[in-house]
Amino acid sequence: MSVFFPWETHLLSSDEFWLMGLFLSAFVAATLLPGASEVVLVAALLNGKDPVAAVLAATTGNVLGAVTTFYLGNFAGERAGRFLGISEEKKQLSARWISRYGSWLLLFSWVPVVGDPLVFAAGILRMRVLLFLIFMVFGKLLRYILVAWLTIGAGLLYG
Repeated sequence: MSVFFPWETHLLSSDEFWLMGLFLSAFVAATLLPGASEVVLVAALLNGKDPVAAVLAATTGNVLGAVTTFYLGNFAGERAGRFLGISEEKKQLSARWISRYGSWLLLFSWVPVVGDPLVFAAGILRMRVLLFLIFMVFGKLLRYILVAWLTIGAGLLYG
């Protein structure tokens, strides 16, 4: 769970609001703020929540959070990067990777520490939105499917 958003725990424990808690956790995790949506997804699944709904809620929240980060980079660029404490070195490294590997690199936008700066840099570089969305959505969806599959498999094995 996120350090800054302890209300996620309450939302996740409530039968009416667990999808909202998962969505919000995934949204925050895809911005430049710290978050741990995989932990919330695993907790939901271990508490018997619907895996398809959980994967869809997490993916949707994470994608919308990444789109927010992309447009923050697109519109606010350098000013936002300085305000959020993104080092010049991290911005240049992300820009070099994106320039070298293109849209394919966004398949890894879910990777902790480097994923959010990649998305932010894609916004600064004004990457075409359709390519950004295709690769970013695919990568994030596969990640949550894998986390759910491993969680359910472990639950069946040890449960």
